[in-house]
Amino acid sequence: MQKVYEAAFDTLLYASDDVIRCYGNFLSVGTKPDRTADEVGRRLSALLKAMRKDLGNKLTTLNEVEIMAMLKPMNLDERNRLMEQIEPKEKSKSA
Repeated sequence: MQKVYEAAFDTLLYASDDVIRCYGNFLSVGTKPDRTADEVGRRLSALLKAMRKDLGNKLTTLNEVEIMAMLKPMNLDERNRLMEQIEPKEKSKSA
């Protein structure tokens, strides 16, 4: 547990606001009794994407599903299903 607190402290100290928000969102999914593996994966992927941007990949075009696919093999149908879930969220962010 000590390492978790150290990671949280380091995140607060060094990370961008976006990474801190994504980290909080990822941690909070653990408190939801009805969480799904897809939801955990999307939040982890959003965190990794924010971290990549912090490390200099500011122009990355990867989305959460593409990042999830690197962590968990999935077929095209599964990717498309997940893309349909995140597309409305991405459109509302850009509006």
